[in-house]
Parts: sequence; structure tokens; C-alpha cells
Amino acid sequence: THPNIAAVYDFDRDGDTAYMVMELLEGSPLDSYLKKNKQGLDPEQARDIIRDIASALAYAHTQTPALVHSDFKPGNIFFTNDGAAKVFDFGIARAATETSDDVIKNEGMDVDALVDDADDGTLFDAGKLGALTPAYAAVEMFEGRDPAPQDDVYALGIVAYQCITGKHPFNRQKAPVAAAQGMVPERPPGVTNREWRAIKR
Repeated sequence: THPNIAAVYDFDRDGDTAYMVMELLEGSPLDSYLKKNKQGLDPEQARDIIRDIASALAYAHTQTPALVHSDFKPGNIFFTNDGAAKVFDFGIARAATETSDDVIKNEGMDVDALVDDADDGTLFDAGKLGALTPAYAAVEMFEGRDPAPQDDVYALGIVAYQCITGKHPFNRQKAPVAAAQGMVPERPPGVTNREWRAIKR
């Protein structure tokens, strides 16, 4: 539970359809909002959104076990009518790295209310669900490594850059391609040295 993470109240099933019940959010997904603001957002608004989403990720990453989003992107961030940013679609890939027994013990989850076959040791298979967006995925994700907080931090840097400039820092190239080509994003005007160091890192 965090003010910048969309609340999920329940998981259930209707026949073959599994679903979750979430809080009602009014506003628009950040990707739609960015499309309307192709030159980037107002600097103060961009900072507010970045602060909100960074706060959400920092909170998730300090949980035990750490919750890793693994598909962090503007389409999974909601910008509400009251000016807050909320992250949703949280933690599916993180669940894929633990056995069912571990998840039940650590999180108190009800396996019968969840989707996948518990016999194979996973509750969710992020690969089957397509929970990786190439333009936002860290190099380690392409290498098949277990989810880690730095996966989200890489995506956060990209989203922060988009909020400020309206553009993807690597022209939507995948991280391995951007790294191999030595691509370096242009510094946006108006960011402080400290902000730019954080985004670059």
C-alpha cells in the first residue's frame, strides 16, 4: 500500500477468466498524456511525476522480498485528474522467481485465487504474459537474469527523460543495441547537474 501505487483489492476467477479488482482511477495513462505533450511536460509537473513514480518504486524495492515491477513504462503509470502519478501492473515478474510455497509464506497469498498452475513452481510466468517491453527493459532482462530492482531503475531513467523531453533517450532502441552502439542521450535543457547525473546513471 502506497499513495503512488494503484491499490489492488482482490483477485478472483469467473470461469476461465481470472481478474483483479483495483481502485478506480480518473485521468489518463502517462503514455497518452505524453503523446499530447510531445515536447515534454512543464518542468515542475515533470518533477512531480518523477518524484511520485520514484517514490513508488523505492517503496516496492524495500519490501521483503523486494517487489520488482519488471515492465515499468509510461503505459503502466496513471496520471490522475488531481495531479498524482500512480504505478499499476505491479510485481507480476517478481512472483515468477519464487515457488508457490515461498510466495504463500512470504506474502500470505491465496494460490487458489491466482492464475497459473501451482505444480510448476510459479504463480505467474512473465514470459507468457508478455511482461517485458523491449524499449524499457534493462540489458540484464534480455540476458534472462532474475528480476532485480535495477531493472526498474533503468526504466525509471527512461521514463524520467521522456517526461522532461517527450522523447525516448535511445530512440526506442533496446538496451543491448543502445549499449553496443555507445548511444548517449542529449542533455535536456533546464535540468540541474544533479538531476542529469541521476538520469544518466
